[in-house]
Amino acid sequence: MKIILILLGSIFSVQAMAIDLQLINTVGTAEKYVEPNMVIVSIETYGRSDQAKTAQERQALEYKRIKNAVEKFKIKKEDFITEGLSLNPEYKYDEKSQSNKTIGFKVSHQSKIILRMKSDIGIFLDNLSSSAKIENSGLIISSISWDIDNRKNIQDNLISLAVADARKKADLLAVAAGVKIKSVHSINYSESNSSDPGPRNFEMKSFAARNDTTELGSGTVKIKTEVSLQYLID
Repeated sequence: MKIILILLGSIFSVQAMAIDLQLINTVGTAEKYVEPNMVIVSIETYGRSDQAKTAQERQALEYKRIKNAVEKFKIKKEDFITEGLSLNPEYKYDEKSQSNKTIGFKVSHQSKIILRMKSDIGIFLDNLSSSAKIENSGLIISSISWDIDNRKNIQDNLISLAVADARKKADLLAVAAGVKIKSVHSINYSESNSSDPGPRNFEMKSFAARNDTTELGSGTVKIKTEVSLQYLID
């Protein structure tokens, strides 16, 4: 019984200390806009047929166009990545039987390609396309985004700026409230980034039938660091 009472007393003491803590909470941010030097293109090639093997063959022909473009632009092996491959039946609801019936198959291959020279993106997209009319297969650009290869270094450099921003806010609050900052009680850190995502879901079946070259604006990449600090005060 004595041990239980001692433990309960310790818990109440810790809770009382937590309640008595006087804190200032601030959030500091730092961000930088940077010109991108790489483009990330997510692509899906697909093939459809009432036979799974034929669907796979149609998808393979579309995928071959990607490989040809990758080889032509001398894209490194580590920058050409398969992210998924699927074979799925496709259904159609039958009113008479009130059930789904298989009408064929779809093979889908998702890839990610990183181009280190962002000025090549328009020409690269043109090389992916075909002027031929192809039934039950195609190539879709799922997303285009811009980034930089030294993101980590920039994020690390922004940490001290974010902490300084949080301290500046804490000092202003302390002066306004007539209190003094004793020390840092806790720090929480997170990082985020954003950029112009570019066009999405753009189908490339007959895109190269024109003679002009595709042009895309990259915008800038925003790198942002955020820290949350708690300061003990008197």
